[in-house]
Amino acid sequence: MESKGAGPAKLKGPVQIAAAVSMRSLDTIFRKPLTGHMPVVEMVLAEHAIGALAFLPVLLRNWKKAVGIGLRGGLYLIGIGAGGSALGLFFFTEAFKYGNPSVAILLQKTQPIIAVILAAWLLGERVTKRFALLAAIALASSFFIAFPGGAVSLTSAGIRATAYALLAALFWGSSTVFGRALTRSFEFPVLTALRYWVGLATSAALLLIIGPSAQFMQLAFWNIVPLSLMALFTGGVIPLMLYYKGLSTTKAKVATFAEMAYPVAAVAVNWAVLGFTLDAVQIVSGAALLAAIALMALGES
Repeated sequence: MESKGAGPAKLKGPVQIAAAVSMRSLDTIFRKPLTGHMPVVEMVLAEHAIGALAFLPVLLRNWKKAVGIGLRGGLYLIGIGAGGSALGLFFFTEAFKYGNPSVAILLQKTQPIIAVILAAWLLGERVTKRFALLAAIALASSFFIAFPGGAVSLTSAGIRATAYALLAALFWGSSTVFGRALTRSFEFPVLTALRYWVGLATSAALLLIIGPSAQFMQLAFWNIVPLSLMALFTGGVIPLMLYYKGLSTTKAKVATFAEMAYPVAAVAVNWAVLGFTLDAVQIVSGAALLAAIALMALGES
C-alpha cells in the first residue's frame, strides 16, 4: 500500500528540475542588456570568478582527488571546463549580442544530437535509425527557427548569431560526453568546482588574447549585481545544484519533460519582458524541435 506522502515525494524531484530550469529562463533579462555595454569575454570571466569562489570550499576539501585525476581525466576536464563552461558560455552570450535570444535558446536543444554523435565516436555507443530520423527532424526545425523565411543571408547578424548559438551547443554537447566519463571518479560538487576553476583559467586566457577594455574593472564593479545574479541565481550555481539534486531522484523520462520548462519559460519571458517575439514558423519549428528531442530522450531512456 502506497503511503500518503509518496505522491508529493515523487513530485519533489521533477519540481526541483522544473524550478531550476525556470530560474535559468530569467537569465536573459540580465544577460541581453549587459551585452550592450560590457564585452562578452569580461562578462564570462566575471561569472566564472564568482562561481569559482562559491565552489572554493569544495575544491579545498577535495584537492588531493583533483591532483590525482590523471592524463585522460585531465583532458576530459579541459573539455568540460574550457569547452563546455568558458567557451560554451562565451559563444552563447555572443549569440545574445547579435540576435534574438529566444532563437539562441531554442537552438541549444540540439545539444543531445551533438552529445550522441560524439558518444558514438569517442565511446563507441550505437546510433539507431530512429535517432537519425529524429535528429534530421530536429536539425530541419533548427534551420527554420534560425531562418524562418528559409533564406540565408551571409551578411546578416542573424547568421552570426546562429553560428555562435550552434558553437555553444557544440561545446555544451561535447561537455556532456566528457562529464559522463568523469562522473565515475568525481561526485557532482567536486566536478562542478573543477569545471568552474578550469573555466576561470580559460576565461582569463581568452581575455588576454582578445584584450581587456579600458574600463574593465570599472564595468565589473558597476555591474556586480547583475553579474552575481547570473552567476549564482539564473545561469549558474544554484540552478545547477538544484537541477542535479532533482535529477538524482527523478526517472529519465519524467526529467525530460521537466527540462522542457526551460525553453518554454525562457521564450515566454523574452517575449513578455524584453519584446523578443517569434513568428508562426519559428513557433511551429520550435515545437517540432522540442518534440524530436523529447522523443530522442525517451528512446534513449
